[in-house]
Amino acid sequence: MSDQPVLITQISDLHIKANGRLSYKKVDTQTALLRAIDILNALRPQPDMVVITGDLVDFGTVEEFQTLRLALRRLQLPFRLMSGNRDDR
Repeated sequence: MSDQPVLITQISDLHIKANGRLSYKKVDTQTALLRAIDILNALRPQPDMVVITGDLVDFGTVEEFQTLRLALRRLQLPFRLMSGNRDDR
């Protein structure tokens, strides 16, 4: 067993919308996620894992999950998703 600590980072309540739509007609959640991903990728030391908790998308549509999937391709760290009440299970 290693004596090294495990570094886990969490981001939550992404509420991703599809097609550039704004949340509450104000917040570009997709751009905010991409900025967060850039910050996570640049962290030193690097986290061992990112836990992303729900609400992952806003209405649970296929298009929103596709938008989320495309954004997460940019994340260079291992991650796990946990759905929230807005995410269509």
